[in-house]
Amino acid sequence: MKSWLTKPITFILAIVIGVVAADLWLIGSSDFDVPPVGEEEVLVRTHIDPPPVADDFVPEFIDLPDDYEELAHPEYQPNLIELWETDTSVYENQFDLNAGTKWLVLTKDDSGFTFSHAKAKPKRMKHEDGETTGLIEPNFKVIGKPVLAAKKIKNLKPGKANVVYHRRAFSERDTLKVGMARAYELNGVTWRLRVSRGLTKEGTRVGVLVLSDGSRERVLEYSGVWDESGIDFGDVLLAGDLDNDGKLDLYLENWRSGESLVSLLYLSSHAAKNQHVGLAAVFTNSGC
Repeated sequence: MKSWLTKPITFILAIVIGVVAADLWLIGSSDFDVPPVGEEEVLVRTHIDPPPVADDFVPEFIDLPDDYEELAHPEYQPNLIELWETDTSVYENQFDLNAGTKWLVLTKDDSGFTFSHAKAKPKRMKHEDGETTGLIEPNFKVIGKPVLAAKKIKNLKPGKANVVYHRRAFSERDTLKVGMARAYELNGVTWRLRVSRGLTKEGTRVGVLVLSDGSRERVLEYSGVWDESGIDFGDVLLAGDLDNDGKLDLYLENWRSGESLVSLLYLSSHAAKNQHVGLAAVFTNSGC
């Protein structure tokens, strides 16, 4: 009796053991041979890297110095005030604009553009309660429309200025971005200002502002590329010969936001060796 029961039990156990062993073998080999199913398949697919996106940043200039200050930048001084478009106010403690203070003011009238000495006639701004705000309007006693005021900027002197372009109003603003170029005719020379891309020696992406006199092209300025704004060098406020050396000078609106403004004056007489222009002065203001 015991012998008769033993045989079928042994047979059944053998089948069970075989099935279990087969399952264990399949589980152990599923990472290599059996494709995942159900939720596991979804998880695997969601971790597949997306196809690469083409990068359109192709640098024209490489190995630029990593320190932007290697460009000839002067130490900031409050010696330049933008007057044409802003009708702005400036902080009294930032500019020497006491009544009677003498500045060199560029004005425009029917005869063109002229630099002349003018005395400041500041108007101090006040709150409704009569308290001073710390802001003043930089008015000057001049004939014509004031464009800018300068103070002790080397090579700027009283007299006529040969201006070949002047932006008439903010509504004409057209920012300098990659692919854009401006051309200015001055004394028989066609000057071209354009925007390109570059890389510093450490591989930092930069926007590059380039100026050419038709025979030599030189990097005027470059700055880092920001995701929010990309490459944007502002706009040209004025182009012409301001220091009377026969070469192009530039006055750029570098940045504007609300009542804030940064403008840059580049003069050919301030240029470093092998450069066309050099940064002579900066106007920056965040008044109301």
